[in-house]
Formats: sequence, C-alpha cells, structure tokens
Amino acid sequence: MSQFILTASIIAAELLLFIPLWNLFSTPVLSKYPISNLKKLDSLPKVTIMVPMRNEAHNIIQTLPKILNLNYPNFEVILVDDNSTDDTYELCQSIIGPHAQRNKVRLIKGKKLPDGWMGKQWALHQGAKHATGELYLFLDADVFVTKNALLKLLAAKIKENVDLMSFFTQQIKISFGERLLVPLVNWGLLSFLPLWLTNNDNSSFFAVAQGQCVLVTKKAYFSVGGHECVRSAILDDAQLAIEFKKKGFNILIGTAKEVINCRMYRSLKESFMGFSKNTFTATKVHWSVFLFLYTVIFIISLLAYIGPFFSLMFLPLTFWVVLQQLIFWRLAGEDFWFNIIFYPVQITLFYVVGLHSFFYSVFSKVEWKGREYKL
Repeated sequence: MSQFILTASIIAAELLLFIPLWNLFSTPVLSKYPISNLKKLDSLPKVTIMVPMRNEAHNIIQTLPKILNLNYPNFEVILVDDNSTDDTYELCQSIIGPHAQRNKVRLIKGKKLPDGWMGKQWALHQGAKHATGELYLFLDADVFVTKNALLKLLAAKIKENVDLMSFFTQQIKISFGERLLVPLVNWGLLSFLPLWLTNNDNSSFFAVAQGQCVLVTKKAYFSVGGHECVRSAILDDAQLAIEFKKKGFNILIGTAKEVINCRMYRSLKESFMGFSKNTFTATKVHWSVFLFLYTVIFIISLLAYIGPFFSLMFLPLTFWVVLQQLIFWRLAGEDFWFNIIFYPVQITLFYVVGLHSFFYSVFSKVEWKGREYKL
C-alpha cells in the first residue's frame, strides 16, 4: 500500500508541476522589456487609455493620479462613469482639472445600460467612440501603474508585434481575507493554463486575457467588433481574446510584477462574491467535468499538506506545493510564506468558491455593484 501511495504521489506531483514549470520558463515578464530600446519618444504611437468606472470613488482617487503622470509623450485618458451611485464622477472632475485643459483627459457620463449588455463592456464601448489613439489600453479603476508602465507596454508591443497584449497584474492584498482568497487568481491561471499555448497556438481554446490590463491595436479591435462582440459575456476579457484568435490576430499574455499592480477586492466577502461570479465560467468545461476536477484537485491539495503527518509517502505532493508557491512568488510576486502556512485554508476556500460559482451559474443570479447578472 505504501508503495502505491508513493508512486501515485510522484505521478500526481509530476503532472501537476508540468504546466507551472513550463509557465515559469516561457511566460513573458513585462519588467524585462527594456525601454532603452525605444528611440525618438515623440515618434511613438498615440495611446488611448480607457477606464470604466462604476462606484469606484474609493479606488479612482488613488489610481487616477498615477495614470495621469505616466512617463509617455503621447497619450490621452478617457474616463467613463457607468451611472455610479457614489461620487466617482465628481472626484474625477476634481482630479483631472489642469490635465483636461491640455486635452489629455476626457470624462464621460455613461448612458443608461441597455438590455443585453454588461456594464463594463457598455462603458468601454462608449469610450472607444471618443478615442483618437492608434492603440487602446483598457485599465480597471483599481489598477496602479508605475511611471514607466506605458513605456514598458510599448516596448513589449514593438518587440512582440501582437494585436492584443494582457499582463496579469501584481495583486495588492492588505486585509487578511484578501490575502487568503486573492492569490487563487494566480494559483488557478499559472497552475492550469498553459500560457505558451495561449501565446503561440492558433486555436482559441486557450485564449485568455486579464481585463485589468489589456492593450489592443485600434484596427484589430474594430475588426473583431469591439466590445459589442462580447457585450453579454461574464468574462469579457477572455472572450475578447477568443474573438481576436478567431479572426487570426496574435495575442500575448504575461505577468506585470513590479510594473502594474491591482487591488481587486478589500475583504473576504468581496473577494468571495467577486470570484463566484466567474470561476465556473472561466473553466470552459461541462459542469460534471468541473465538479470532478475541482474535487480531485481539492483532495490532492489537502493530502499534500496533511498527508505527510500520516505517511511520508505523500511527501512528493508536499514538494509540488512548495515548488508551485515558489513559482508564483517568482512570476507574480505572491507571498510565499503566508501562502504556505495558510495553504489548507486557501484550498478549502478555493473549493467552496468553485461550488458557489457553479450553483450561482446554474440556479441563480449574482449581484455586482448594484446590478443583478444571470451567469
């Protein structure tokens, strides 16, 4: 029996490490693109940065000044207020003052959300009508950019010559609840999504993007139909990447550690509801496959942590968890020691979120920022 457990543990660890290890050595890292290669800064293409906002006053007051102070010679910012019920619009007015006078910023009051549209897509659809840049950069309102972030993005764009780029932002986690749940974003993406296929395969099956930071060419964006072609998608970012792939455009997915940061959620409850709205949809598999795989991964992950207390034959699984967390630290800047210590809690929350997402998707609706959506 012990020999069987050891063999099974070794096989499981090898299989589960295959994708993370390959991602470690093949995933583009935004910080590694040198901006020194960008000559004649005033000849760089104009970039339109679009930020959709709904009830984002607590975020935009911190993130907008950083966007406006980007070190780039030729960009504009379009802010679209999606019928906020807080003072998002008024705060933006107070922040952009002198920048608006230089025609650098435009603040738009969004129209009423029409049937069949999701709020974010509707806001960006309206913003694109006013854009004058050759490239569009979509940023969420909770994204913090470093001063050279746009130069880094352009360096990557010029080197890779792709039509859509999306970089997984480094997650800011302050509250205990955030630190427990938010790392599951990178855990899921970097553990089970082969990014080398996303970046190199012509198929749209592995196409993905992270909506917090997406750069597209204007020509390709309108060629696929803009955000109108994904107007009702829960995962608009991933669906947009799929549409780009279907039309034959190239995409690039990487990580933005130390260059672009994001504070997605501010509590355990907010994190739980945020992930519940899209976890099941993101997997793109039948519900029975989803439940089976989620359960298997949950059991293996728990065995990796508690198994060695009963038998040393489970140690290969423990090695898998440790090496996996080192990869996440290296690629995404995750907190290695916190994630190791609280791994059983995190993996249990991962399982509960998955079940919650499944039941919401099949039987109910989810409320997000004052609106109800059927998943």
